Amino acid sequence: MNHKRVIHLIIFAYLIVFAFPATAQRNLMDGKIFLSYDSVIITNDSLRIEIPVKHKPVRIVANPYTAKQKVRDKIEPEKIDSVTLWNPTAPERSHTFEYIPPYGWSWLLERGNHISVYAFSPKGYTISGNGGIWARNKLDVIVRKGDKTYLFSKPGKYADNKFRKQVAEIVNDDPGLVRMIMQASSRRDKILRMLSLYSPNK
Repeated sequence: MNHKRVIHLIIFAYLIVFAFPATAQRNLMDGKIFLSYDSVIITNDSLRIEIPVKHKPVRIVANPYTAKQKVRDKIEPEKIDSVTLWNPTAPERSHTFEYIPPYGWSWLLERGNHISVYAFSPKGYTISGNGGIWARNKLDVIVRKGDKTYLFSKPGKYADNKFRKQVAEIVNDDPGLVRMIMQASSRRDKILRMLSLYSPNK
């Protein structure tokens, strides 16, 4: 085996060894899993929760960042009400995820008495060391009103009158909120977040 090939193999092995912890650190968080039968799983230093993505089960990982790291449990989405996660370096900034069919695991942006607003990314989410969160790729906004869900794409786009009318129709029995929406001049995501203020027949 020539010298160059040996060097390449060493570099490749180095990347494999050190890339895994970096990925794991980005995905594995402290948190709480609120189960649908009124039970809660809380993680500690020896357990972490992998940030859920799309339709995958929530994975609880034991002995994170060690040679003994392994998946201890997998919990199907249907058994979970919500998951609250935070980076251990920023415990004061937590983020809640809920499973919304047919889309998948969605990040809660706003929760109102009648309407909740979520961000959905099919590629998943990253929680940084300072506690901030972002989608890894494309992002849509989901509005949930009772049993109905509405999906809005391109949330960073500036809202036009057609979009405002479409959003206002969802809350047409709240005249005050309809006025606020129709007068709003901002991006789509900011207007959609206003829907959490919905109070019918106000």
